[in-house]
Amino acid sequence: MKLLQISDTHLGKPGSRCFGLDPAAQLAQCVAHANAFHGDAELAVVSGDLVNAATECEYLELRRVLSGLAVPFRLIPGNHDRRDRIRSAFPELPFEPGKFLHQCVEASEATLLLLDTREPRQEWGRLCPERLAWFEQRLEAARGPVLVFMHHPPIPVGHLAMDEVRLREPDAFLGLLRRHRDKVRHVFFGHVHRPFFTVVDGIGYSAVPGTSHQVSLMGMGRGDLYASGEPAGYGVIVVDQGRVGMHLQSFAEAPIYGF
Repeated sequence: MKLLQISDTHLGKPGSRCFGLDPAAQLAQCVAHANAFHGDAELAVVSGDLVNAATECEYLELRRVLSGLAVPFRLIPGNHDRRDRIRSAFPELPFEPGKFLHQCVEASEATLLLLDTREPRQEWGRLCPERLAWFEQRLEAARGPVLVFMHHPPIPVGHLAMDEVRLREPDAFLGLLRRHRDKVRHVFFGHVHRPFFTVVDGIGYSAVPGTSHQVSLMGMGRGDLYASGEPAGYGVIVVDQGRVGMHLQSFAEAPIYGF
């Protein structure tokens, strides 16, 4: 089974730029690349910070660009998003009823649990008791394997500025992962605008670059944030008999045919 993870698209109003880049053009390039080389993927998950200011026109622009994606997609809110405007712009997506935009997707080789970690007016995220209860119920019901997608990192990534705005009070969530590590294979997140990989208690954790601007490792030990000119990209996830791997794919590169 092949899945795609696209993250931190940060679309603005048409024609707007962010750190000198056009986020809509960046995402359109990502979509074209995914269609050309990974159109056989079963699903794409766009893991938060879908737009920059959460205006209606930005979500309409996001819908316009994502409508070109040949692969079915699901959306997760990030700290830059608004739940009501996501629901309004994408009424066909199967969000759970209620306040939060959770989703449970029964894919061919895994159960995907998509979590809403947004906390209004905050850059950091949270999983409140209501959200944790939904997650626990879905974990209990899943036969496994389980892949978790969320916006905010539930563990430190070693960049002080980004660790200040990760998931707050993660112990209950991490405890659920540990109790169900016979099922949970991997946790995928966004928010950090750069690649990251680790394994904790036998569970893999990873982040992908944004399709927009990247966050530099300059100042990572001082808590400073710098935008980086590193390549944008997305993740190509491969699941085979419960084993999970991910390739980081730059969409700016030109393919070279033959060796």
